[in-house]
Amino acid sequence: MSKLLKFKEWLHLTDAAKNLSIMSGDEVTVPDVLRLALDGHLTLSDNIVNEAYARKGTIKEAKDARHVDFPTDVAAAARAKAGEYQGGWTKLCMGIRLVGSTQVIDLEEEIVALQGVYDLPMIGGDRLQIEREFQALTGGPEVTTVPMDGAFLEGGDGVILQVQDHHEDNPSMQKESLKKPWHHPENFYPGGDLPKHCVMVVRTEELLDMKKRLNEPEAGERNGKGDLSTRERSTLLKLVLGMAIEGYRYAPDAARSEAPGEIAGDLQKHGLDVSDDTVRKYLKEATQTVLSRKPRKF
Repeated sequence: MSKLLKFKEWLHLTDAAKNLSIMSGDEVTVPDVLRLALDGHLTLSDNIVNEAYARKGTIKEAKDARHVDFPTDVAAAARAKAGEYQGGWTKLCMGIRLVGSTQVIDLEEEIVALQGVYDLPMIGGDRLQIEREFQALTGGPEVTTVPMDGAFLEGGDGVILQVQDHHEDNPSMQKESLKKPWHHPENFYPGGDLPKHCVMVVRTEELLDMKKRLNEPEAGERNGKGDLSTRERSTLLKLVLGMAIEGYRYAPDAARSEAPGEIAGDLQKHGLDVSDDTVRKYLKEATQTVLSRKPRKF
């Protein structure tokens, strides 16, 4: 590995593949890097060179997100004149629900400008774009799925950013319909892809973390008693998953979870040094091994 690596904030995918090849001793290609990201083993980032725009949001339980009153009888409400609807009302959650989770992305109205490096949470159009590139590079089928909620980026400190496009670039939008000023929130709509004029990269710290995980000995190597049998390992994974779900409200299908960090923190209180990434790795393995997984939908 280059000695200059530690002085670089990120690497292009081709350089990341070369470094992973050296770390692992196997030939790693750009499609391999994309596959590692799609499978949750590596975090990709987006270097936004020219300014892009997004709406900020946070992940919350649906019950804690913003709600609006919505008529229970939509047809009657549509027929009624303003203020004359006499039917019932219900509370409608305005958050974007995460697949297989009780959590949602609660978005703010304000539009913010983006520039610099942002991680990909892989929960919407951002994941589909990586899947499209992977399939194109490997001669796979065309990905025709359309993201319903747009593409997302991570803004740090738990902030999720929904990428926005401006109606000025929308050919079906009449220019006189645009609001003033130019940055008015109603002039924007969720973008299905990541921002234009950006470069896909891998953070250096992510590669160094991958190196650490590649060199981490297996359980059998640590205790000198040989590998666990398939049945024993499955049982232990069931215990790990069950305790995480019941004790830390871990949601196996949630896009993001605070549980690994909480578990690692509690272990450290008792002198047991286990990293967040190691906890996350075994929870992911437990989920894939113990539970039957359904195809991810967008």
